[in-house]
This record gives sequence, structure tokens and C-alpha cells, in this order.
Amino acid sequence: MKELNPAIYSEYRYMEKELNYKAEIKKKQMTDEMLTKLKDVGNSFLGLFGMSVDNFKLNQNESGGYSVQYKN
Repeated sequence: MKELNPAIYSEYRYMEKELNYKAEIKKKQMTDEMLTKLKDVGNSFLGLFGMSVDNFKLNQNESGGYSVQYKN
């Protein structure tokens, strides 16, 4: 097996870290956009009944489950 040139390996590691960082930023942006769009869809549906997704609160139980509470 041939040995890698240390300079090339160092550059590769730097580029890998930079790419992973950019991918995480893009992933967060896409997640935020998706959640915003889902909230808009929920609000458009609930708006027919005079409600909003902001009227609901999600609480996590000790067992890992969730409960939804309606607040006015």
C-alpha cells in the first residue's frame, strides 16, 4: 500500500472538516425552513377554526412520551 503525502492528507482533513461544517449549517437552514412551512400549513388549517399552532403546548413526560395542552 502506498503512503499518503502528509501535506495532501493534511489538506484533505481540512477540506473534510470545512465540508462537514458547511453541511451542518445547510442542514440547520433546511430544518428551520421545513418547520416554518409546517407551522404555516398548520396555521392555515387551524385558522379555519380560529386557532393557531401557538395555542398548543407540547410537554415531554418522564417516560419519554409527549402530551399536548391547549392554551387560550
